[in-house]
Amino acid sequence: GVASVASRSASSASASPPSSVAAAAIAPSRPNRRGEASMAHTVPWHLLRTSAPLPAELVTHRLKSCDSVRRLLQLHEEHADGFNAYHASALWSRAGRLAFSEPSEREWALRNEGSAFGAVRVATAALSPQMSGRNVANASYGIWRAGLGQSDAWQPLWSSLAAAALSSADTLGTADSLQLTRAFGPLDAAGQVAVADVLTAVAKRLCDAPAGGRPLLAAASSPELVGIASAFAAALPQHGAGWVCAPLASEAARRRTELRPWQLGRLSLALSRLGEPLAADAEDLADEICTRIRHFGAHELAFLSASLSAGAPDRHPSPPRLFAAVAAHAAAAARSLDAVALAALATAFAQAPEYAGGGTGPARGAAAAAPGAAAA
Repeated sequence: GVASVASRSASSASASPPSSVAAAAIAPSRPNRRGEASMAHTVPWHLLRTSAPLPAELVTHRLKSCDSVRRLLQLHEEHADGFNAYHASALWSRAGRLAFSEPSEREWALRNEGSAFGAVRVATAALSPQMSGRNVANASYGIWRAGLGQSDAWQPLWSSLAAAALSSADTLGTADSLQLTRAFGPLDAAGQVAVADVLTAVAKRLCDAPAGGRPLLAAASSPELVGIASAFAAALPQHGAGWVCAPLASEAARRRTELRPWQLGRLSLALSRLGEPLAADAEDLADEICTRIRHFGAHELAFLSASLSAGAPDRHPSPPRLFAAVAAHAAAAARSLDAVALAALATAFAQAPEYAGGGTGPARGAAAAAPGAAAA
């Protein structure tokens, strides 16, 4: 009897988690230093004590809460057999976030780019056909954000991601489109990756309106609209598809009264580099800028001034009243402008046909009112 009772007690003890483990299994832990809540309360207690393969959800959680790029690669190695497309996307997204926010992580990633990422590159390329549009965007953006992906060793992965992006382009959202444009835009146009095809597919997804509906671009937030325009402006000089300028300008003109000065300045610069918007849209944007020019600070004025000289004068002329408004505001705020704004102003007015050659217009007055403007 005593032996049987002891046996049952031992069996019961082995089948029940220790109180400390049970507490961890049923109670959520405190957020970590990055403010991310633990998933311990969702994990059966026996998985915390055994070497059984972890559920896919727990692997995803560990990737998303990882605190170093090196540990991310170790997690891939530990769970390689069960790694899926969502895991690959989460790994690269987290790597990009860590390398972007922590200089030491970025330094480690760049220093070990040639040796440490080979296995996960191959795995991601193999999993890319199973990726959704959002998975592809997150993975691509993470690689770009980490500063990786520029050497020839990354070409096979970029090619696989490009193919996946093209096959899932009709599922992309505005944030996905922005991420893909930023990631693929800097890639070499002469390489093996179909960069121009990806950018064209993204542009069509954003700008093509369904029958009786509005284009996806209309659903973009104002920061997303600015980011999309800037990303295309950085990418298209070498990849083409400048036709995207017109729909971007139309959307910017439609919501011009909602845009902040910095957004108007950045959009003006991006559009001037992209191509030629419709005349009516350009006029509407110029009118809005002239109305609100007094609210432009040094940085906004720098972006706006750069936009005046970014486009070819015969293709993308800026309305003379815009030059006049910028000059008047610069003259009034001259002593508060920094070197960047002064340099942008000097370049804009030096290249403007109506002011070149030392004329007597408002540009000359702005330069005279700002000590050092002419030198800049």
